[in-house]
Amino acid sequence: MLPEEEEAGYTVVPFEGVCQPMPSSILSPMFRLEMLPEEECQSAWNLQNSIGRLSSYVAAFEAAVALYDHTLALLKTDRSNRQYWRWCHIAAREGAMTVYHFGCVLLNGCSFKPCPSLGSLVSASHMKLARKRFAAKFPNATALRNIIAHDAEAYDTEEKRGIHALRSKGATATKGTGLVIHSGLVDRSFQTTFEGRIISYDLDEKTLRFLQEITIQFYQSLERVERLSPQLRQRIALDREVRSQEP
Repeated sequence: MLPEEEEAGYTVVPFEGVCQPMPSSILSPMFRLEMLPEEECQSAWNLQNSIGRLSSYVAAFEAAVALYDHTLALLKTDRSNRQYWRWCHIAAREGAMTVYHFGCVLLNGCSFKPCPSLGSLVSASHMKLARKRFAAKFPNATALRNIIAHDAEAYDTEEKRGIHALRSKGATATKGTGLVIHSGLVDRSFQTTFEGRIISYDLDEKTLRFLQEITIQFYQSLERVERLSPQLRQRIALDREVRSQEP
C-alpha cells in the first residue's frame, strides 16, 4: 500500500481501476505491565502478544477474501486463465490455515494462569462464549489444516486415499467409495474429503465478519484487565510491600 493510500484508507486495485474501502482495524488490548508483580510481567507480555495475534489473523483472512474477490473479477475477463484459478485456490487454502491459527490462539493460547493478577479481572462469560461460538462455527478447523498441510502425504498411497475417500453406508476405513474431493471450490465454499466425509468452510465476507465479532467479543472480556481496577492496584501495592519486608 502506498503512503497516500494508507492515509486515505483505500487500497488501489490496478486491474479494476477502482478503490475499495478497507474496514477499520481491531485494536488489541494493551496491558498495564508496569502495574503487575515482577514475576508476572514476562508471562503477561507473552500473553498480550498472543492475544494481539487474533486481530492479525482477522486481517490475514480479510486479505485472503480480497485476493479471492480480485481473482473472481479477473476471471470475468478470462475464465480460461489457469493462473487465476490457482490464485483462487491459494486464497482458499490460506483462509483455511488462518482460521486454524486463529482458533489455536483463541482456544489454547490465551491462558491467564501464569498471570493471576490479570486473570482475576477477566470476564469469564464473555471469553467462554467467544470460544464456544468459534468451536461451533468451525468444528473442522483442525481437520482442514491437517489435510492442507499434509496434502501430498494424504493421497500418496491407495490405502491413504481409501481412508479419505467418501464412504457409503457400511464401507470400511480402508475401502471407501473411491471418490476423493481434493481442495475443491464450489463458489465460495472450500471443500475436501477427510476420513470418509466432506469438510468445508466459506471464504466470504460473512465468515470475515464472524471472526471480527469473535475477536471483539474476546477483547471485551479483557476491558477490566486493560485498565486495571483501583482495587487490584491497591492489592498489588500491598503484596509488594509485604514481600519487601520479608527476611
